[in-house]
Amino acid sequence: MQQRIETNGQLAAAAKDAAAQAKSTVEGANDALARNASVPAPSHSPVPLIVAVTLSLLALLLIRQLRRR
Repeated sequence: MQQRIETNGQLAAAAKDAAAQAKSTVEGANDALARNASVPAPSHSPVPLIVAVTLSLLALLLIRQLRRR
C-alpha cells in the first residue's frame, strides 16, 4: 500500500510539472491570431462579373431568336 501512495505522489508531481511546462510554453508562444488579423483581404476576382454578363447576353440573344419565330 505504501508503494501505491508513493506512486500516486510521483504521478501528481509529474502532472504538476507537465502543467507548469505547458503553461510556460503557452505564455512564451507568439500570438498567431493577432498576426493573421492584419493580413489584407484578397482582391475580388472579375470572373463572376464576366460570367454574369455573358449569361445576360446569351439570354438576350435567346429571347431575340424566340421572338423572330
